[in-house]
Amino acid sequence: METFNPSSKQTKTFEEVSQDEWVPEVVNKTAKPAMAWKPLMKDAQKKLDNAELLIKNAHLQSQMSVLPSEVEHILVYHAERMQQRARELGEVAAPDETVPKSARAEKIERNKAKMIAELEDKAREMIAEGRRIRIMMSKQQDPDVNRLNYLLSQGEVSIHKIESRKKLAAEDWMQEYEIRDSKPETVRNQLPWYAHFHYKQEADPFEHFSQAHLKRGSQRRKGAKTQTTQEQQGAQVEPILRNSIPPV
Repeated sequence: METFNPSSKQTKTFEEVSQDEWVPEVVNKTAKPAMAWKPLMKDAQKKLDNAELLIKNAHLQSQMSVLPSEVEHILVYHAERMQQRARELGEVAAPDETVPKSARAEKIERNKAKMIAELEDKAREMIAEGRRIRIMMSKQQDPDVNRLNYLLSQGEVSIHKIESRKKLAAEDWMQEYEIRDSKPETVRNQLPWYAHFHYKQEADPFEHFSQAHLKRGSQRRKGAKTQTTQEQQGAQVEPILRNSIPPV
């Protein structure tokens, strides 16, 4: 039933919920227009076409002096955009969605489903490749705490105590740990690394070290004495990497 208000010039519709009982009809607000499927499909295809170039660029960047996490982040970022586009395609309504659907609508649905699957597959590939590149770069670059923690979290390295503490000087006892590659067959790299923890006393608890640092395997046994000897001999003094390990 409809009523007309002469003052407001508005028509209201009522619906009967029981005998002689009428309530205003609830009118749904106009739904937002659905996203157009054609632009989404076009953009999705563009993302797929660019995926291999992004992976190729990531491999090129892996050979430069950049942070491994940054290279991974670029691939993950674009992979997540592909996943978002796949979700949007799954939600968008194709034209002519009648029941039974027309042949055209069914073809559109098949193309959408195929595109969604391709986007999701390529996104997973890019995320996996980003992780693989980051691991490879982390192993190839100089040791530092961030890279060590990441490789440990991925199960890519293990830490092994080497013998007992050695006395190097008065109030200087050194405990050495070897950081080994858990998958040495995967990539040529700088591992093993070595961690040197220095203590004032032989029996000091582990966390009471006076200083600690990570070293390259090639410089494991090189230190201040090596540099002093080189200087005395007039040879070029080799820079020795000692990346600090913060206090516990």
